Amino acid sequence: ESVWECAAAARMNDALGIDLFRYLEPEDVRGCWLERNRYMYMAYGPSRRFGTTVLPDMEGMMHDIIDRADAAVEGHGCSADLRFGHDVQVVPVAALLGIENCVTSPQETAESLPAWWDFRRISPMAANIQLVFYRRNSYDTDVIFKVLLNEQEATLPLPTDIAPYYHWSDFRKHYLKLLDAYP
Repeated sequence: ESVWECAAAARMNDALGIDLFRYLEPEDVRGCWLERNRYMYMAYGPSRRFGTTVLPDMEGMMHDIIDRADAAVEGHGCSADLRFGHDVQVVPVAALLGIENCVTSPQETAESLPAWWDFRRISPMAANIQLVFYRRNSYDTDVIFKVLLNEQEATLPLPTDIAPYYHWSDFRKHYLKLLDAYP
């Protein structure tokens, strides 16, 4: 497992020219990935067993995201708000938002997990979740946005009549209600 960890880290820097995966059998590489995927899902993701304790930890961050977005929308100007963290924050925020393929499956089993949940897709190096806001003019009250997970359009479990965009007012209402439900 330690060789797999080093091989995965070395692969992130092509300039090193190091391929430690050549020392591992394909079934060992897959086995290590399966174990890491399972661990990330259980420890930081929306697993049925631990997700109810992990996701509420992101409540403060979600409130902050909503508050800062509200301030930017009310300011009627250009705004950018950035947060930096590690995969242990990106994975649960993606799950809390309900981004497609970042949530629990009704068929959640250790065997089925790799078919529908892959932490490398959710949280690769330089992972990011973007909420990109739009309005027709600075006085438009119908602010819309779209969600990007690692620069790819993503979907939320929120009804919309303008997919892939969502109305900020609908998002705000839905997620504040969701956050109120957490203990």
